Amino acid sequence: MVCFVGDFNAGVTNTFEALLEDFCVENDFIIFDYALPAQNTCTYISDAHNTTSCLDHFVLSFSVHQAMYNVVVLIECIISDHRAVAVTIQCSHLPEFDNEVIEPRPCRIDWLKVTAQEREDYYNESKKLLGQLLLPTEAIHCVQMRNIWK
Repeated sequence: MVCFVGDFNAGVTNTFEALLEDFCVENDFIIFDYALPAQNTCTYISDAHNTTSCLDHFVLSFSVHQAMYNVVVLIECIISDHRAVAVTIQCSHLPEFDNEVIEPRPCRIDWLKVTAQEREDYYNESKKLLGQLLLPTEAIHCVQMRNIWK
């Protein structure tokens, strides 16, 4: 099960939308909020330009998509220039997993106590895992892709 939620800076009027869509197609993900009605779904409000955009998205695996419904942009909830989004997930529709318990790895590293070998092991493991990500270099470096997508 995969669920990415947040500000992707990918809206109808910018080139990152095509990159997000390609990423989803290549990885069998669904952009859930594309199914929302067009009215009242803009999540970003620019006071400087007096514009609205739909930059915040739910990118899901199919199993999570099957359990999500009732997505609402909370227009009245003003805590930043992005509006909050409420979603209901019906947990009974999520897939079941075996009962194997996997102990979590510590999420914080005390770098003052790390040996040179542990630092090198961390570097190599991070490099290996990050190397498995399939992200276009253009997206990583925020290069405008407008001419490529024509």
